[in-house]
Amino acid sequence: PFVLLAGNASLFMEGDYVGPSAIPEVGPGGSVEVWWGPDPSLTVKRIMLERTTSKTGLFGGGIQTTSTYRIDLANTASKPLTLEVWDRHPVSRNSEIEVRLADVSPALATDKAYVETEQEQGLLKWVLTLDPKGAPSAETSISWTVRVSHSSKVTTTPIPE
Repeated sequence: PFVLLAGNASLFMEGDYVGPSAIPEVGPGGSVEVWWGPDPSLTVKRIMLERTTSKTGLFGGGIQTTSTYRIDLANTASKPLTLEVWDRHPVSRNSEIEVRLADVSPALATDKAYVETEQEQGLLKWVLTLDPKGAPSAETSISWTVRVSHSSKVTTTPIPE
């Protein structure tokens, strides 16, 4: 029957400090979403599987760096989890450097806001549902490859892992 006034809150879960959160004003009977920190029932592991650099072109006038990544996810909870997974890849600001994304599995998200803004910035987004622990689809992997190609005359900084 009361209004929850807007303000900053210090969040605790089972006696442990989780972090700060800004709470908006909520009217009687209303609801509010609050971030409670990482979910211990979800395990995530990101791995760079391979990175190779090779010469390309008829006379070796180009250089291509290929990096392959994988993210392994597992749900150990007794209920399904729907989640967004974000990562990134390099983006070229130089027309002499080409960056191509390949072999993305599963497919990236297709929502309009992501495709029109974040995807162009090199952000990768997947929306996945993991079934409860014990189900075959309680675990999954995401994989992708990035190829950066340029002339051997172009000097670049190292590509981050």
